[in-house]
Amino acid sequence: MKYKITAAEYAALPDDTRAHYGSANGEGLHVLRLEGVDVAGLQAKVDEFRTTNTAVMRERDALTEKLKPFEGLDPAAARTAIAEVAKLQAAAGGKPNATAEEAIAAAVAAAVASAVAPLQATVASITEQKTAAERAAAEARFASAVDAAALEAGVRRGSLPDVRNRATAAGFGLTPEGRVIQQKGGVPVYVEGAEVEVSRWLTTSLRKDADWFFEPNGGGASHGSGPTSTATRVLENPSALEFGANAADIASGKVDVNVPALSGR
Repeated sequence: MKYKITAAEYAALPDDTRAHYGSANGEGLHVLRLEGVDVAGLQAKVDEFRTTNTAVMRERDALTEKLKPFEGLDPAAARTAIAEVAKLQAAAGGKPNATAEEAIAAAVAAAVASAVAPLQATVASITEQKTAAERAAAEARFASAVDAAALEAGVRRGSLPDVRNRATAAGFGLTPEGRVIQQKGGVPVYVEGAEVEVSRWLTTSLRKDADWFFEPNGGGASHGSGPTSTATRVLENPSALEFGANAADIASGKVDVNVPALSGR
């Protein structure tokens, strides 16, 4: 049985059925009468449900439209990516408006700096060692050249360390060609138009100021008047590294150095 029927439908009903319907309402419809049931209330609820359902469907359609750009996106992966971006922005100096590119660049720079730091430390250490070796080699070459000239001038072997110190204090240095000349402010000192070499200084200034450094007869090693060398070995034209490795023994006289460019041999 229908809840509402038209006047025509009402007229067509059998009498016993027609008795279940009331008189026509304002709409001209006959409404089914149900004792103990609030038909109007139920109808109102049905209408409410229908309205609510329509609103929910519209909201669902709107949300579905908004979710279309994210179709196929893994929620877990998305959350992980968002967390990584937050970390990168923090690495960019905590700038709240830092772009992903800036954050990534900052993170990469930090990673590179961290990776390069040990290498830079190693390079610095190697450079320091190389500089120290070159310095030791230069000092050894200077000591060898001064010692050779001093022995030639008749200096006692035991006085060689003091002579080297005096030569250094007097401004003598080794040129790239292996000559020991007097310098002042990096500029060679000239006397009578010639550079002052250590051999000249030894036989003039040093002999005059400290003759006790010399053998009594004044003879040089090349003339057989100097003492016999006590060196246990001789380095023949050594490299810079060999000089550096033997600097202490050269200075103590345990090792002699033969550099043809310096000795004239």
